[in-house]
Amino acid sequence: KHNIDFSCISFISNTLDEFLTPILKESEKLTKAKGGAIFFVEKDQNLKISAQNNIDHQEYILEKAFYVLEKKKEVLFRNKDSFNPHAFLCAPIYIENKIKLIIYLIASDKKQYFYFVDLEKIQELFKKIEPSIRNALILEKKENSTVSEDKINTWASNFNLSSREIEIVSSILEGLTNRQIAGKYFISFGTVKNHITNIYKKLNINTREELLAQFNKIK
Repeated sequence: KHNIDFSCISFISNTLDEFLTPILKESEKLTKAKGGAIFFVEKDQNLKISAQNNIDHQEYILEKAFYVLEKKKEVLFRNKDSFNPHAFLCAPIYIENKIKLIIYLIASDKKQYFYFVDLEKIQELFKKIEPSIRNALILEKKENSTVSEDKINTWASNFNLSSREIEIVSSILEGLTNRQIAGKYFISFGTVKNHITNIYKKLNINTREELLAQFNKIK
C-alpha cells in the first residue's frame, strides 16, 4: 500500500478535465515526476489531452501515448537523446476492462529512471478512484451527447428530416456502419440504405464525409 493523498482530489466536478487535473498532480507527487499529461481515449480511438502540466513537445508525447494504446501495455523508458533527455512513464488506465485513459509522466531532473514501484503507485491510485472516474466518464458522455442531439435536431429541422432519418444521421456522426445502425434500430440493412439515400437527397450530398463536413459547419 502506498501513501495516497485523496484530500486534493475533488470527487464532484463539472467536467472530466476538471476531475482529472488534481489526479495528475497527485500522480506526479507519488512518483516524483516534474510534469505529465492524462489522455482521454475517444470512441474513434483518438486521444484528447484532458489534463497536462509542465510538458513540451506534445507531438512526441502523443506518439508515445498512441504506442501504448496500440500495444496495450505500459512503457518505462530512459531516453538518452537530446530532444527529450528525461525518463518517462506512459501507461494505459483500464476502466471496465477497456483502456479509457493514458497517463504520461516525465521524470524530474534528479530522477533518472521510473521504476515498477512507480507504476504500482499509479495503478493503485486509479484503482481506488475507478468508480469516480467511471461516473465522470458517464457525465462527460451525457453532456457531449446532449449537445450533439440539440445540434442535430436544430440542423435537421432545416432539411425536413424525419425522426428516423435524424436517428440515422446521429448514428452516422457517431461513426456507426450501416450494419451497426440496422442492429441498433432493429431494421434491415436495405432499409438503412434507403434512409441514407433519402437523407443524401435532402441534404444534396453524396457521401458520409460530406455529411460530416456539413454538420461541422454549424456554429
